[in-house]
Amino acid sequence: MNLVDFEREEILSSKQIEVYARVRQFDIQEPLPDQEVMGIFRGVLRYKEAKKEELESYLLDPVTGLPGRNLYDKEVAALHARFMRDQATNSYALALWDVDNLKQVNDTFGHKAGDKYLQAVVRGINSSLREGDLLFKVGGDEFAGIFFGVSEESVVEPIFQRIDKSLNAAIAILKENESWPGMNLGVSTGHALPQLGEGLLDIETIVDQRMYENKRARKQEKGREISAPILGVQKLFGRIAVRYEPPGEQTPLIKT
Repeated sequence: MNLVDFEREEILSSKQIEVYARVRQFDIQEPLPDQEVMGIFRGVLRYKEAKKEELESYLLDPVTGLPGRNLYDKEVAALHARFMRDQATNSYALALWDVDNLKQVNDTFGHKAGDKYLQAVVRGINSSLREGDLLFKVGGDEFAGIFFGVSEESVVEPIFQRIDKSLNAAIAILKENESWPGMNLGVSTGHALPQLGEGLLDIETIVDQRMYENKRARKQEKGREISAPILGVQKLFGRIAVRYEPPGEQTPLIKT
């Protein structure tokens, strides 16, 4: 009797299933009747499906379906290591998006509303990503993007212009469909191209600073100034970080 392992799309013989069962420490005797083989096979499939769901719940964000900070950390660290060895064939750009006023939406209209907001942002970004580029949810209101094979700002800038346009369109549709009075919806963004000799933390800090500059500029356009302490705690790509700013600098440290 042959059975299909749906995960690997391979044909498993009765003998292979028996071996698999022994590895899983089932108490069996040889040879197995077909009925017992079928029972073990079903048990193996249930076990594998449960482990798959457990893994996905750990790695994927349940609201957006995006890979989370664990996968981002592994992917970007490996990519940057390759870039440091061979800049020409491993060039990339890193981007960060911060969702404005998500906490206010959650607190005022509930987390279901906040989920819709996040999903709209993801649709906007995803609709303009190139094939092969990656999007991650790295914090409660933050998304990170990795863009492969780009080494010049002249190549990167049109990509982010398209993303900005599709993001604005997605949020405009959300505003039409939802009645959230008093909520200023939008997304702040920053990106950077790594340079040889820069560490990954250096690049993430540059991206983070540019995102805050964008956030400040957008809020100033709406007549709302952002103030910042000299020393404070902030999230850097979803991680807790402490940053000192020299007197006169006004880079925001606490997310708004």
